[in-house]
Amino acid sequence: MAVEVGFIFGPTWSTHWFQVDIEIPKGWDKKESVLRLDVGCEALIWGLDGRPIEGLSPDFGRTIINIPSVPSIHLAELREYNTLVNELLIDFELMLEISKFLPKDASRHYEALYIANDMVSFFALIYSLHFNKDN
Repeated sequence: MAVEVGFIFGPTWSTHWFQVDIEIPKGWDKKESVLRLDVGCEALIWGLDGRPIEGLSPDFGRTIINIPSVPSIHLAELREYNTLVNELLIDFELMLEISKFLPKDASRHYEALYIANDMVSFFALIYSLHFNKDN
């Protein structure tokens, strides 16, 4: 049976298996791609060889378990993966974390905030130049 985003499965705490068949779009053969998947609960991705590849959880890092009353597929899409953008996002998050945990009067606290602010300003400029070409 084929399922789509919005498909409801259950009951909660039961086991379900989905076979995912992916068709890579033309022109993506040289690009790195990633499957974005949110089934609203814990999931385990298995390889064709029968070995687990990746565990997923929508509440990663939380200690309180949020049990969905109606488990359903929230997201399933293939996206191009951009390593540079991912690395920049990690750097940005690092600057924010540094600023949070350093004393407010420490020079490194302010330096991290300024770097994060410069990153946002730079991307806002790039975004406006890219999407406002006609203006």
